Amino acid sequence: LGTDQLREVITVPAEQAGLVVEDGLVDRLISDVGARDGVAENPLPRLAHALRATWQNRRGNVLTLAGYQLTGGVDRAVAVTADQLYNGLHPLDRAALRATLLRLVRVLPDGGLARRRAPRGELDERVVASLVSARLVSVDDEGVRLSHDALLVAWPRLRAWVDAERADLLLRQRLDEAVTGWVDGGRERGDLYRGTRLQAALEWAA
Repeated sequence: LGTDQLREVITVPAEQAGLVVEDGLVDRLISDVGARDGVAENPLPRLAHALRATWQNRRGNVLTLAGYQLTGGVDRAVAVTADQLYNGLHPLDRAALRATLLRLVRVLPDGGLARRRAPRGELDERVVASLVSARLVSVDDEGVRLSHDALLVAWPRLRAWVDAERADLLLRQRLDEAVTGWVDGGRERGDLYRGTRLQAALEWAA
């Protein structure tokens, strides 16, 4: 989206809802979504989340810059929502949330993180419903995916979980890739794990 389109995305729905957008808020939001050369890459999920949080901090019918600043900014607003969800859960449900979110993260070769789409059958349905309600994940026919890249970098709790289980995440990713290759290759016995790779996978699964 270009800058003019971003401005419309922010102001037109607000006007249709009978809200006033304070001077300075639009420019700050456009700046914070990281528009470069007048274009921002996939800003809508982050903008929607920040605007919803700003609306919760509104003054009467006015969306204010101060209300937006209370959210912590575009990316921090996502992390605040995630922390609120986590803190409101029973300890057992927190463990399920952790397991679910880690299935939605992929560790890249350079050590960075990316979003991973997971089949719904792999995940706890109650946790997924809570994440959808908080607008932290999206669900479609292909599976479940984090709604925001910002969660991968702006939520310290998730980063800590990934760091604690990075080796297991990498092992599972390699196992997933091996399974895909085995199926695509006609389920040849020669493609199956054996030796130390098999032992490591069995120990992880246990």
